[in-house]
Amino acid sequence: MSGVSSSLRPLKRTRIHVNNLPDHILSEIVGRLPLKSAVRTGLISKRWEKLWRANTDWSLSVEMFAGKIDKAAKFEQLVSQIIFLHEGPGIKVFKVHYDCYFRRSNMAPIWVEFLVKRGIRILHLDIREAMKFPMALFTCPTLVELRLCFYYDFVKLPSNVSLVNLTTMLLEHARFITADRFQKLMEGCPKLIILHLCGCVFTANIDLLTITHPILRDLQIDRCHWKEGMTLRISTPHLEFFKFKGLGLISNNIELINASPSYGAILEPEEYYDTYRAWRSVGRAEELGFLIAMIMQIMSNLRVLRFNTWCIEWLSTLLEVFADATIEYPLLMRLVMSIWPNKHHAYVAVGLLKMYPQVEELAIETIHNTHIPIAYNQGRVGYANPPNFLSTECHHVKLRIVKIYSYGGTADEKNVVKYLLKSGVAIKEFEVKFADRMTNETRQKLTEELLQYPRASPALEMSFRPLLSPCPICIS
Repeated sequence: MSGVSSSLRPLKRTRIHVNNLPDHILSEIVGRLPLKSAVRTGLISKRWEKLWRANTDWSLSVEMFAGKIDKAAKFEQLVSQIIFLHEGPGIKVFKVHYDCYFRRSNMAPIWVEFLVKRGIRILHLDIREAMKFPMALFTCPTLVELRLCFYYDFVKLPSNVSLVNLTTMLLEHARFITADRFQKLMEGCPKLIILHLCGCVFTANIDLLTITHPILRDLQIDRCHWKEGMTLRISTPHLEFFKFKGLGLISNNIELINASPSYGAILEPEEYYDTYRAWRSVGRAEELGFLIAMIMQIMSNLRVLRFNTWCIEWLSTLLEVFADATIEYPLLMRLVMSIWPNKHHAYVAVGLLKMYPQVEELAIETIHNTHIPIAYNQGRVGYANPPNFLSTECHHVKLRIVKIYSYGGTADEKNVVKYLLKSGVAIKEFEVKFADRMTNETRQKLTEELLQYPRASPALEMSFRPLLSPCPICIS
């Protein structure tokens, strides 16, 4: 054995105990543990307790005390210990969800003020009921990301807002009494890149709301509230992504001034059916279609675009526009839309594909379960019949990927699939996800039927599966 090479001798195993790891690795372990487990590490030894108290990244929820009679008191005690007994340079990331907070406890403002003084960088506050944010929060020089849930309390600001390093701001259920107050907040964030407004209220005395910023790239307006007829003026020359969801896209004057997003947009307007029916009854439905068409024109440089059912419905009032093949937006590469199962929406879906000849990926989701009568053909009596798009000859040479979500096998859905298979000469992937609550027998029958449709692309591969998730939009 003495002649055996040392390289062939079995290696001696060395056991590494977790306590022998350096502090920076143990800190990383503690930071990745669930909250309860992280707290329990403090019981192991003084060293582990020190590591726990030095953790700089916290995400806390009162739900960890769910079922406890005194969960609010226990949660406040835990949060206070984490903040006030912290050992280290200071907490850098702090996210808290506290939906049973009572203002009389007065602890939340004290937490925030302490974190601000210690150089917090990312702060998410989801605290009920509405709390009074300390004025020092709006002059914190270290903040780079801020999420505030106001729960419909009025926004109160210091005389000088100075969030000089803030790049991301998410405001939820904030109430602005004047447009100047909102603009003051924007002006105090010179490095702001991402702004999300969710459920915010702009009171009835605001006639003009201006969102202007020289470097803002991501603007999302989600179910905000304002008076009918208010003008929303957006001036963001470096905007890359824009989302609008909720009421007000048609009842307000939307002005996009030097604010054409260069990458992606999601348009998900909502409307009351009775309001839309009233517009149709006085012959003004086409105005809604022209509004969406105008927005499409302004956003002609997009790479990714998503429309919801109301966008498609309004566009269905302009059937002649889709018959005009000269209208093209040549830069779009990914198109996502939600449609109702009727012949007008099917026609618009095909028409949009013609308008965007460079589209490489198409996703269409059919919304079946809705109480709106006009979602279905039988509720569209008196609507002009669209042309038969199946009779047109058109080749989509760029289209590579098609995803059909919530396929229910209606005649109009079948026609859309037939058109895509017939015109998509370069399609490689064609995925169909069937609607919920469909029997295996029905899925099998529809699958066999779809496989019989003629295909223009020799490389096309079809796949079928149940619907497990809603229609996504990828912005990456």
